[in-house]
Amino acid sequence: MNLHQGIESMRLVLLLLLVTSTGYAQIIDSPRSMAMGAVKGDPVGSSAVINNPAGMSRSYLYTAEMLYVRGAPGDLNVTGLNIVDSKTQPTMAVGVSYGFHFTDEKAPISQKGHDGRIAFAHPAIPEKLNLGVSLRYLQIERKQGVSDPETLEGFTIDAGLLFSATPQFHVGLVGQNLVDLKDPSVPRRVGGGIAYTGKELTLDVDLVMDLDQHPDGAKPITAVGFEALLGGTVPLRGGFTHDGVTEHRWVSGGIG
Repeated sequence: MNLHQGIESMRLVLLLLLVTSTGYAQIIDSPRSMAMGAVKGDPVGSSAVINNPAGMSRSYLYTAEMLYVRGAPGDLNVTGLNIVDSKTQPTMAVGVSYGFHFTDEKAPISQKGHDGRIAFAHPAIPEKLNLGVSLRYLQIERKQGVSDPETLEGFTIDAGLLFSATPQFHVGLVGQNLVDLKDPSVPRRVGGGIAYTGKELTLDVDLVMDLDQHPDGAKPITAVGFEALLGGTVPLRGGFTHDGVTEHRWVSGGIG
């Protein structure tokens, strides 16, 4: 049995996370993917809804997460909820994610709005090939000083595929924000990941190309991540990411 098989109980967590954000509209995420950095080759639960929807139908589970995210440099807040259900109807997993964005009162750029998704996944070939799609809606208003507010509003789509060569080795492909909203905080990205999922250890390597944010064209974003079960129960996670758009590098981690 690997890390994700046999998960059947409801999971409800409340988390406080510190993150660095290069784009306000992308800050809501799942605890697992924020800690690992790389999950596109091994998406499961709420990390699948946001990073590769195909992964929702790989495991039979019900999970619910409540989140509060505090974004660097310290003036953006997001409260969120992620829910995934692949148990009620195993042939069509369903996931939802919602984040409400609001900035501190004295933030240089005022922001308030909504970021919501509904995702579906289907095991096209059980235990081998999973397909998924996510519909995302954003309505976020930004204002700087006394200037007129600017609004980011519209629908976009993510699509993903997860192929399991064996129960341990997986390849994920994903296209994110495929409907171009013409906003740097919601860039179009294509790529994927390769993962090994063992009984108590998961390793994942991701590579995606950002098509919109850099003036010289597409730039790569690479990430590596791991997840280990301490005592067979408590997950320990860590990762490293290099953003070719901003040339930033950072490490991430989490436990529990």
